Amino acid sequence: MKRYSNFVILLSLLFLCSCATKSQIGLDSVKVNNLELCLVKNKNSVTSLNVLKNGKELNVKGKFLMSNPMGFVKRDGKPQYYSYPKLDIDYVFIIIGDIVSDKDSDTRSICGSKIQGVVVKGDSVYLTNRTLSGNITCSDYVLDEKVFFDFANYSDENK
Repeated sequence: MKRYSNFVILLSLLFLCSCATKSQIGLDSVKVNNLELCLVKNKNSVTSLNVLKNGKELNVKGKFLMSNPMGFVKRDGKPQYYSYPKLDIDYVFIIIGDIVSDKDSDTRSICGSKIQGVVVKGDSVYLTNRTLSGNITCSDYVLDEKVFFDFANYSDENK
């Protein structure tokens, strides 16, 4: 039953990403105001991040530093993010990767052993240049704002 519920969750995520192309499978997406971020996988099983702002595709700088990035951290089904105007950062999102096995995870969400930040500054998007690990993080577990602030200070732009 647990495997079946995880399959249903994953299958439902495949249809969520409007910024996935025909050759990509959408894994998860978040929308905030005029911004949409989509985790997508191509036919070679390579995951990438597509970002649209006002319908225009933005270039994402940096690379994933974890395997199988699969989902965004959310609060009550809505994207969890923070903004840092003093740092000129519009949004910081967190992506979960290094997915854990069914026996280690919660059936309601995607869980992983690493997280990585996504920083949006105007029309620039950066994957942070480091990850955090040591705890299992699930997509529907609220993270403390300190984690987002930490990632805001570790984008390539803020080195």
